[in-house]
Amino acid sequence: MKLSKIAFVFIAASAVAQAEQVSPNSAKNVILLISDGTGINTWKAASHFRHGALGKEVYDKFDVELFASTYPLNTSTKPTHLLKNSVKFDPKSLWNKDKSAYQHKGNLTNYTSHFSGYEYAQTDFTDSAAAATTLASGQKTYNNAINWSNNDTRIKNIGEDVVESGRSLGVIRSVQWSHATPTEFLSHNVNRNNYAEIAQEAVKSGRASVIMGAGHPYFDQNGKAIQPKSEKDFRFVGGKETWENLVAGKTDYKLVNSKADFAALAEGKLDFNGKQKILGTAPNNATLQFNQDGVTTGNLLENQPDLATTILGALNVVSKNDKGFFTHTEKRKPSDFLRPLGLFLGIGRTYQTVFLQFLLSAHVSQFCKSTAKKACIFGKMGVIITGELVENLLLALTGEK
Repeated sequence: MKLSKIAFVFIAASAVAQAEQVSPNSAKNVILLISDGTGINTWKAASHFRHGALGKEVYDKFDVELFASTYPLNTSTKPTHLLKNSVKFDPKSLWNKDKSAYQHKGNLTNYTSHFSGYEYAQTDFTDSAAAATTLASGQKTYNNAINWSNNDTRIKNIGEDVVESGRSLGVIRSVQWSHATPTEFLSHNVNRNNYAEIAQEAVKSGRASVIMGAGHPYFDQNGKAIQPKSEKDFRFVGGKETWENLVAGKTDYKLVNSKADFAALAEGKLDFNGKQKILGTAPNNATLQFNQDGVTTGNLLENQPDLATTILGALNVVSKNDKGFFTHTEKRKPSDFLRPLGLFLGIGRTYQTVFLQFLLSAHVSQFCKSTAKKACIFGKMGVIITGELVENLLLALTGEK
């Protein structure tokens, strides 16, 4: 079996540009899908819910499954310049079944660990920034870092490698597009909470062909029109000046900020007004759906595009590049839905688990049947489906025979 070299960029931080030179069988297009806050047991629970058993999902048929650590270098929130207090991962402690009466604090209620492994999982946990930096660069760092090292230096990420290889880069998510995980492929910053700086780099660099998410300064979490009260209300889109430049067409990007325009982009009918790149900001300052008031698991905000529509729109843009593309999509908030109840099916938050699945040409047909999305049309492809939470990164690979 031959494994595409591109399948290893997330572990060894190999340049995508080198992938085609190393193997003629490397994937031309790569799609990374992340389900925020999930772990291996979340995937198992989902399989039981969908099929009543394990081993029936399309990714269960992949040839190779591996684990690679994504826990943080340390739990500091700023560079320490030291290896002191580095996090050590002990899988035996994580899976310790001894009883525990330790009480954890949930958002709605306190809950008991019940077993020692879960208690261990609550210590030295990673955050999305540190874990995603590991995904995007292959380098461990402190919590809070966006492609920034513990030595206070910038770290090169795969998004940069993608563009240097001639491919197009796309980043799509269901919360603010300047949030931690997606910006690991766009920006660099010492602190994930510097949203305006992170968004400014993404816009000014023009590196990505597509950026999509929420964070609209003129709409609240319910999708209702509001008037921003201060500069802070513009932080998720790079500040007021950056937003006004986007609206005025003074950047590399065509601004898409209505459900109708998102749909037109997905249908291939949007007028780009002479631009070649898209920055989609849904009419919501928080998430596409989750942060709305009241019932969040049934009622849908009618003026919001769904994630499938944004993905299809993004693919319509990046697939124009004959050299290929890399897109990253994160479905945010599954963890926030479970967290108030203390339902961490992924066995805690200690280390971010990412379940990576590559579908190369031999299994594209299976992917098509399972998704029925337009992604099926794009030739030789690596598709990476992930969960994001605990202990390690589970990597599943399928290569051409």
